[in-house]
Amino acid sequence: MSPKPKSQIADGIPLKEFRFRFNSPDDTTFIQTLRTAKVNIMGESEKQTRIIEIQSSTSIEKTNDGYSLITTPVSAKLTQDGERIDDPIFSSLQDVVVIYKLNPKGQLLAIYGYESLLKKMKERFPSPKYKAISNVLNNEAIINREKADWNGRIGSFVGKKFRLGDVWQSTDSFDLPSGETVIFYSAIRFAEQTSFEGHDCIRIKFANNSSDKALKDFIGKVSNSVSESLDVPYEKQEMPYLTISGEGERLIDPATMLIYSETMERIVTTSMETPEKERVKFTTKEKKEYRFDYTMIKVL
Repeated sequence: MSPKPKSQIADGIPLKEFRFRFNSPDDTTFIQTLRTAKVNIMGESEKQTRIIEIQSSTSIEKTNDGYSLITTPVSAKLTQDGERIDDPIFSSLQDVVVIYKLNPKGQLLAIYGYESLLKKMKERFPSPKYKAISNVLNNEAIINREKADWNGRIGSFVGKKFRLGDVWQSTDSFDLPSGETVIFYSAIRFAEQTSFEGHDCIRIKFANNSSDKALKDFIGKVSNSVSESLDVPYEKQEMPYLTISGEGERLIDPATMLIYSETMERIVTTSMETPEKERVKFTTKEKKEYRFDYTMIKVL
């Protein structure tokens, strides 16, 4: 569902209006470092921590019909409970060059490159194992995930106008391993204008929750609840055995839509059945931290 903005007014005068415009300078190159820490907690004590650090180089080129973003892996590291591990699927990702094709406005048109990953996995794994992997890790699933990520961070903002203090409210969905999809509520606040390495940036803060009542403090006086403004009764969306909550912030230049820093956290709590047929609480805590270097290439 598209976000519904609520504008702020100071002393009866509307605040300065900004507009997002994808306008990256031609031949922009940067290094992105993404650190993902994921903690799975079963019951009250059984815990597993997995940390992934991926560094990639991205070049943005203007074309006759828009833009091409070419992302090349630089390095990758995977640890579990403090020990470095070798995962064949994770290792296969390190050789994949991905190309994103955008229209002149920065909207995503197509993604190429992941088909080579699937080809390598088919050659590497025996048929039964590859079939099991491809059921959950196929070209369509990967591309849908990448599209959702792009639209959530860039595409849904392109061309939109906003003022500092504005809050955008929306609903979104989260796919569970069981195959179920749960609806949750999101709110985005345009918190402040700030300078970062000579660029005029906007700090965007965001929060989400499976219950809109939990977002009331974040939304403030703009609206009593997300579900009220979106006409989506939260009672019909909640699942008693599952909760989702999250928050984060992004530093972005609205004139180019280049991102300079970003963090996000999400906690998903549900219940699972043990081999002994007991129901136990299962919690996943995930934190993503993005760093961007537009000045030089570094390797982990």
